[in-house]
Amino acid sequence: MSGGRPSMKELAEALVGAFPNLDRPKRHVVRATYGRLALGRPVPPSEIGIEAGVAEDEVRRILGEWPGVYADSEDRVIGFWGLAIPKMKHRFAVDGVELHAWCAWDTLFLPELLGKTARIESTCETSGEPVRLTVSPAAIERAEPSSPVVSFVAPDASRFQQDLINSFCHYVHFFRAEEAGEAWIAKNPGTFLLTLDEAFELARRKNELQFGTDRATARIRS
Repeated sequence: MSGGRPSMKELAEALVGAFPNLDRPKRHVVRATYGRLALGRPVPPSEIGIEAGVAEDEVRRILGEWPGVYADSEDRVIGFWGLAIPKMKHRFAVDGVELHAWCAWDTLFLPELLGKTARIESTCETSGEPVRLTVSPAAIERAEPSSPVVSFVAPDASRFQQDLINSFCHYVHFFRAEEAGEAWIAKNPGTFLLTLDEAFELARRKNELQFGTDRATARIRS
């Protein structure tokens, strides 16, 4: 299922290059934001700062500069880099807490960063029929149907940072079978398909390049 798409290495590097550069303190902010959001409630910057070991004012500055950060009227984070509290198409449950992911591929890279197994419920973009997964930090443990595929698009860094959801997430979907995915990508130039295993391997590579040994989140305090 390779076609004319970029290699896994090229895709992983393009994805990491489309995100802001992360030094160690910023990686800690990312991990803390994900970890607190996974508790299922809006996250004040003060909590992120305590979890990350970064001053609250610095957390506010960092989050204010980054794309893909969504906050409520009280300036609490409710959506961040693929993980959201408000309802979206892709249900993403960890430890009995129901969250949502922005696109199909988010559900594959988030479990490793959270250090938790996720249960995912989504739908095939073509048929509307269900796609269900159980994804641990290390593997896809269960898939229903057994061989879904994922549509993908190589990110353009400038468009990605200006509007991550519309320039990337709107092209990344689950399909229950390759035939359904092929019909969709035929109508969406620039997109291509990945098998579920390929999409998971790409998630692993992206996490490794972006976070290195900081991939797993710190212990989350409730």
